[in-house]
Amino acid sequence: GHLLLIVGEMDSNVPPESTMRFVDALIKAHKDFDMLEVPGANHGAGSWLTTTKTHDFFLRYLLHQEPTEENATN
Repeated sequence: GHLLLIVGEMDSNVPPESTMRFVDALIKAHKDFDMLEVPGANHGAGSWLTTTKTHDFFLRYLLHQEPTEENATN
């Protein structure tokens, strides 16, 4: 399946270094994933960008639709 990782730079619940160890394992296992690191954000990292990226990810991989041009994050 597809995997989207979003991590806040200042997350104290799941420290970013834990996410980086997970990412390292994914890379070593030749697994594909998408990742967004949000500078200055805590756990949850909510913003217009994370909401849009998550929305677009679900559109592509769950509904098999491309986001509209005005919502596209690529």
